[in-house]
Amino acid sequence: MLYIESKSTSPYYNLALEQYLFETVGLEHDVFFLWQNDNTVVVGKNQNTASQVNQKYIDENGIKVVRRLSGGGAVFHDMGNINFTFITSAGNDTTLQHFCKPVVECLEWLGVTAVVGGRNDILIDGKKISGNAQYIKNGRILHHGTILFDSDLDKAQKALNVSGMKIKSKGVDSVKSRITNVSEHLKTQMLVSEFMEKLKHSILGDCGSNPSTMDGEKAAMTDRFLEIILNQTDEATIKEISKNRYEQWDWNYGMSPRYSLFKEQYIENCGNIEIYMDIKNGKIEDIQFFGDYFFESETKQLVEILKNCKLEAESIKNALQNVNIDDYFKNLSEDDFVKILCF
Repeated sequence: MLYIESKSTSPYYNLALEQYLFETVGLEHDVFFLWQNDNTVVVGKNQNTASQVNQKYIDENGIKVVRRLSGGGAVFHDMGNINFTFITSAGNDTTLQHFCKPVVECLEWLGVTAVVGGRNDILIDGKKISGNAQYIKNGRILHHGTILFDSDLDKAQKALNVSGMKIKSKGVDSVKSRITNVSEHLKTQMLVSEFMEKLKHSILGDCGSNPSTMDGEKAAMTDRFLEIILNQTDEATIKEISKNRYEQWDWNYGMSPRYSLFKEQYIENCGNIEIYMDIKNGKIEDIQFFGDYFFESETKQLVEILKNCKLEAESIKNALQNVNIDDYFKNLSEDDFVKILCF
């Protein structure tokens, strides 16, 4: 088995690296990949991003949002969370239990009883410590999962708790579960880095003495496995994948399925505002305003200005460059109007 551990904590880079491994190295070799993302929400391929994240909290706390290739629900990553990926032939055992078993065995080795349960989870005392998802293409399978070791669970709950909106989505909603950290169940405390080392050697320690080899500078021999070494060409390709897909708003938000959105907010000295929106590919397809606010101009013109705008602050502000919001909603500032729309 081939092994790699990412030195980056960027979700854009790490998901690009995972895709690169799947599409190149993983075509001929089994791969095990360990990685961490800092301050990130990762949504499933078929999810409506807006219905999964608390955008106001996300923006206020500098949390990145990125869409992955696999299905399943949204998850929060920070430096107390560990991500693992297996890449192998789809002709082998592809069940959830098969890929989660090594993690469960590692926990048992550390004195923690865990079980595979639910739709795609690993549980300790009925609480979730790991969510898993899979992506299959061209006879190969990419299975990845999280391990909540010492994560900020309060931050995770707030980032994934959609607030102040009523969304009728055609996407796939996350299954809300009670969560816990592995560290809370260990008899002997350890650092995240120490747990990652134990997990690595627990999974790779029995790989055998004759692992498959790679050409060139791709691999270096360790005790019982081959470590993948990325060269400059590899890195350049990974960064290109990151830039062209995982850093793009169109992928992370625009790929969301069509949905309807209702927002209602009372603004002091302005009144109550109700907003109904139809969103397609992350953009405003239609929007209507109702409420007890005062106005000088009808909102029909504003509606036309906002159509086809991305539902994000920067795009809305650009569309409103020559617009006086006070004409449409007396005593409402442009900043407050943008906040109502986007957060």
